[in-house]
Amino acid sequence: MSTQNSQFKRTDAGNTLAQTALTKAIFYFTDGNTRTFHSRDRLKSNSGPSREVGINRLKKLGYKWKGSIQNAFIYDLQTGEELFRFKDGQWT
Repeated sequence: MSTQNSQFKRTDAGNTLAQTALTKAIFYFTDGNTRTFHSRDRLKSNSGPSREVGINRLKKLGYKWKGSIQNAFIYDLQTGEELFRFKDGQWT
């Protein structure tokens, strides 16, 4: 297992997901916490990655937690470009 910081231990499966993800989202919560989620880009284990699938899953998390999110951002991991921003309950 790999350790990202002293409070969090990522499993081997989590490391693989983070290394193969095409996008990631960073959520800033109203209580001051920050969490990073990497996209799950495959519909099935034997299918190829789909950026659209991964982004839609990250957006769905934002809508699920919209009452407790201050801001959130989705980034392309290959370019580092900000793709979407979540503010006031909407992705733009």
